[in-house]
Amino acid sequence: MKSKLSSRILAITVAVTLAVSSFVTTTAATSGQSATKTIQPGELAVVNFSPVWGDKEANKESILSYMKQADEQGVQMILFPEMCLTGYASSSDPNSEIYQMAVNEAETTTSPITQEIASYADQYDMWVFFGTSEQISGDKEHAYNSEFACSPDGTVTAYQKITPVEGSWCTPGDTPVMVDTQWGKVGISICYDTYATPELERYYAAQGCSIVLNPTATSRSYTDVDGDNIRDDQGWEWYYKNRLESITSREGILVASANLVGGDGPIKQDGSSTYNFPGGSVILASRFSGPVYYAGTTGDDDIITATEGMLSNSQAIDLSGMPSSTCKVSSDFHPDYYAKWYKELADKQASGETLRYSSDVTDGPIAAVANVSATWGDKDANIQMMVGYIEQAAQNDVDILVFPETVLTGYSCEDPETDGIEGDQYMQVALAETIPGPSTNIIAEYAKKYNMYIVFGMPQKMDTPMYEALKGEMVEKVYNSAAICKPDGTVDSYQKMHRAGVESYWSVCGDTPYMLDTQWGKIGVDICRDGHFYPELGRYYAAMGCTMLIHPTATTGNPWYRETRIGSYTDRDGMAAITCNLLGPDGIYNEETGSYSGGEFASTSMIVTKYHNENGRTGFDPETGSAIDLNGTGSESEGFDERGTSPEGLEIAKMDLSGCGFQITNFNPLLFAKMYDQLAVENIPGYQSIFSTNTTVLDQVITYAEAQQTSSSFDDVIPMVQQSFHQALEAAKTVQTDQFASQEEIDQAWVTLLEEIHKLGFVKGDKTLLKTFYTYANGLDLDLYADGDAKQAFLTALENAADVIADENAMADTVEPAYDALIQSTMDLRYKADKSILESLVQQGDSIDANLYTAESVAVLNASLAEAKAVLEDTTLSIDDQSAVDQQAVALQTVLDSLVLIGQDTTSTISTDGSTEEQSGGQNLSQSSSEAVTQTGYTTPRTGDNTVAAVGAVLAVAVATAVLAGKRKK
Repeated sequence: MKSKLSSRILAITVAVTLAVSSFVTTTAATSGQSATKTIQPGELAVVNFSPVWGDKEANKESILSYMKQADEQGVQMILFPEMCLTGYASSSDPNSEIYQMAVNEAETTTSPITQEIASYADQYDMWVFFGTSEQISGDKEHAYNSEFACSPDGTVTAYQKITPVEGSWCTPGDTPVMVDTQWGKVGISICYDTYATPELERYYAAQGCSIVLNPTATSRSYTDVDGDNIRDDQGWEWYYKNRLESITSREGILVASANLVGGDGPIKQDGSSTYNFPGGSVILASRFSGPVYYAGTTGDDDIITATEGMLSNSQAIDLSGMPSSTCKVSSDFHPDYYAKWYKELADKQASGETLRYSSDVTDGPIAAVANVSATWGDKDANIQMMVGYIEQAAQNDVDILVFPETVLTGYSCEDPETDGIEGDQYMQVALAETIPGPSTNIIAEYAKKYNMYIVFGMPQKMDTPMYEALKGEMVEKVYNSAAICKPDGTVDSYQKMHRAGVESYWSVCGDTPYMLDTQWGKIGVDICRDGHFYPELGRYYAAMGCTMLIHPTATTGNPWYRETRIGSYTDRDGMAAITCNLLGPDGIYNEETGSYSGGEFASTSMIVTKYHNENGRTGFDPETGSAIDLNGTGSESEGFDERGTSPEGLEIAKMDLSGCGFQITNFNPLLFAKMYDQLAVENIPGYQSIFSTNTTVLDQVITYAEAQQTSSSFDDVIPMVQQSFHQALEAAKTVQTDQFASQEEIDQAWVTLLEEIHKLGFVKGDKTLLKTFYTYANGLDLDLYADGDAKQAFLTALENAADVIADENAMADTVEPAYDALIQSTMDLRYKADKSILESLVQQGDSIDANLYTAESVAVLNASLAEAKAVLEDTTLSIDDQSAVDQQAVALQTVLDSLVLIGQDTTSTISTDGSTEEQSGGQNLSQSSSEAVTQTGYTTPRTGDNTVAAVGAVLAVAVATAVLAGKRKK
């Protein structure tokens, strides 16, 4: 177990949130101890991880096992691949098993499995990074593709993949995440983020990261090439190396990459896995001359694939010895330019314009590059040389001819005191011309004559001289430009934006991209370092629709350096490239030494397109694995193995542009614009953010809201409003601290919070009386009460009262009406009418033997019985209807008394309503019935009056209770 003190002191997590999210910094206490710049052997580990698809418990146990092994071996930081906890998932079908697994198995930073892994990170005092799908608050249909960072003290931070390619289940993140470790800042970038989003690594480098972690699940071009049923890795390895090696050499950072290995995903019907990964986890850095691998390769730098297990750095890594990052304003890093370009792209995207393109041009231009050196300081000689190559190109029907950077004058920057050029200016300044100007006019004539685009490098001056400080003095400088002569005889120019070395002695930076519309598509132009070290310009061109890049250069970088940098524009961004380098000596010849002051340029020029197989489809070379085609130029030129350079003179190739075009998934230019804008604010004095906003109103509303939240009256606010108020306040405070929030987001934040402040009047209603009366009303025996509207109203009021009592958010304007309605409906209840006498008479009538009585008297009886039974069946009759019930009983009694036996004389006549006109000779069946009926009308209790009395008694109790409660409060 390592010492926990020092690592815990340095266990600082920094989450930088951009776009519509907030800028958040979370830190632990520090002692000011500085980070070490050396990673000792075995301290940094990456894992080729073989997951059990959809089985988090099994994968967790594997992770913990590797962590235990790492702890035993002294590892201080271990990186697991993308989605290793769940297994990989790529689907846009919500009903599919794959889609549902990714969403349903999503974790949080506080879930049990995450916390268990974090607890072991704490126990082992180790940084642990592992991939999983992550839940999105309030969204059950989607998830993030995340990498969780567990610090040595058990704190968990999540990074969400910014450019996911896993289908619609996966929502893009918008938060670059850096963690402060014992080795300095470490940035996290998942898979396609790393391979297709150089902006992210550039941002990390500009923020001072020394390491970028690449948890990945990549298997691009990992397929059986030769038909032996074994997957071949050359296509995958080319892609993997092209991206990682260019990043580490360009940004000057160490890259640790961990990949899944083996079969993954649901098993298909043929028994194979849905996915199959090669592994190939590595730790690498690069120099100007080539990559340096610390783990994951053989002796000849072939990446080890199809092997499961943990790897760690085999030797010490000196982070201070990395190449200097170009992401510094002092190195002509221009975040202010990039913010503007990406904002332009974001505006296009927001307006509905596409940023995705595809070329179907198979009959592209015939392009030529001129591998030449200039005669230093002799424009006439160089023009003559160029004209000769133009004539040669015309004989080969060349459409686009590109010469190197500064070919008109030579490249080397010599001391004005000794260079032999008249005056005290640098040669490039002394020989600079306007564009158009004398030299471009000559070349433009040939461009028009041969219907050819001709691009060449030269120093360009403006009509008004430009001055810039040099060694404490203001001196005249010019642009390092590319002259662009068109087939119509017109001339344009592009000014180099990113200077190399002593170019700053004589040149100033340009600031304007240049795009050329041609019959084959749009072409972007840059110069040397613009393309080799600053991918922002090339990305802008590609996203604006360029399918070709013209790149004159003067570099001593070797073929590896050239092909990784320029090849990435073709493979990643969909731009074929024509890049022409100086070849041969440069500068002033020294007869004594037999050498040139500027040395020798000995590298390559290239004409690069996407690789097309025998069917014309884009793919990769089955021999080399390369996804780009150099078309017989550069390292593919005849005799390259002997020379190590391009051949002198012209290299010509027919370009197939099919498959070119910008196709980056989930490209987010607004996020990148804000990232670069932030860097400009932090690093360029006087820079004004293009996203400048006013938070005055928001600040005031937040201050007022915070005061309300701490007041005593806040406890009386209904819980629902308390919760929404707290959420709105926290969201507003997040926007308040987000320097990238738009004015629209700021305004929406204070409007939402103000609406919540208005709701603070929603206080809880006093339910004391309602609860007391509800208890009484709910205990009533409703079988005693008449059915009808009054009873239904009571039941409705009773149910509503129960709902209000249960509602913790019920306010006074809800409680009081519920109370009033329940009281009123209770008082409106009536006991059922007393039908006992009538029921007894009906039973008596039903029991009579009708055969003993005359048909006429029986008919009258049956009619009276029917009426009486109707009254009995009417459940709505209450005590208010008692007289009607009593009258019906009297009538039935009269009919019963008036029944006539067969053969009996009578002088009485029975009316249909039961009354007798004469009262002699009748059969008296119940001589006491009349008295009973009459008595019933006077003795039946008025039960409704009893209800009112009961209600009054309950109210008295409730009022007394309320008074007592009030006294207690006092």
